[in-house]
Amino acid sequence: MANLPETTTNHKKNNSTLTKKSIGLDLTPMVDLGFLLITFFMFSTILATPKAVKFRMPVDEPKNKTLLNKEKTLVLLADQDGNYYCYAPLQEKITLQQMTSIKMVRETILAKKKELQTKSNTLDNVNIVLKLDPGSPYENLMQMLDEMTITDIAYYILDKLNPSEKEQMQVLRTKMNSPIKNVAN
Repeated sequence: MANLPETTTNHKKNNSTLTKKSIGLDLTPMVDLGFLLITFFMFSTILATPKAVKFRMPVDEPKNKTLLNKEKTLVLLADQDGNYYCYAPLQEKITLQQMTSIKMVRETILAKKKELQTKSNTLDNVNIVLKLDPGSPYENLMQMLDEMTITDIAYYILDKLNPSEKEQMQVLRTKMNSPIKNVAN
């Protein structure tokens, strides 16, 4: 609180003594109150509003199926171990190409875009089909969606894995996890 030390100074005026008291204020409680107000407003305000990803989900059974141009389409797959795979749906038989990082996914998309630009001399965009293994973490989907934004892909589709794709992913996964045997003759 406020301390009132009594210091007297004598001033003589008309033979009377005037006593003056000096007042000293302790501002510690005011500083405490200021910090309490600052922390209250810091905790009660919203600094950044969370943003949700907007999805346009298709109807379960579409009446008219949109066919994708197979030359402009690239299929990207992700498994539960964080591995990525891709293939171009031009061939009859699916052969997956394995990618070990999300950086390789970006390079593959950019290579496909460059290939389309050299073929048609136009700025045709690549159609991407994203397929995730049912056990894959949500992080894989978010990383793939981030790559769609980074590489400026306008059209992409979320789809389910085919049985043949699941089988090939399993074969590649077992090849990658199998130990290398040293054959000595």
